[in-house]
Amino acid sequence: GMPTYDNTNFISLVKQLIESGKQTAQMIKSVKFLKDAKEAIEKVSSVVEQLRAVEEIGQNNQRLINVMQNDLQDILNSPYIKPDEVSRVVESFDAIVQNSLDTVDFIDEVLSSDYL
Repeated sequence: GMPTYDNTNFISLVKQLIESGKQTAQMIKSVKFLKDAKEAIEKVSSVVEQLRAVEEIGQNNQRLINVMQNDLQDILNSPYIKPDEVSRVVESFDAIVQNSLDTVDFIDEVLSSDYL
């Protein structure tokens, strides 16, 4: 006899390859979706950290305002502060205020962020 060729196995193999290709394409889509989701979560996490920093800066600035309103004049008028120390105290407070103003730029950057 003459050998016969049964193409059923070949057709089955082709179907399995096609199905495997579909599954691979779906897995690639899933991986891209998960990667995009991870990036979005990281962005949100970063913004949350920045907002916490903004909140802390606000609290610190409020404490600074309270000190300047209530305590600075008492410090400068204290009999224990020598005249030459007054300028150093004023310079120190000036540096603190300048630092506080610099943080306003950070706050503006966070609040104007596209992520919000």
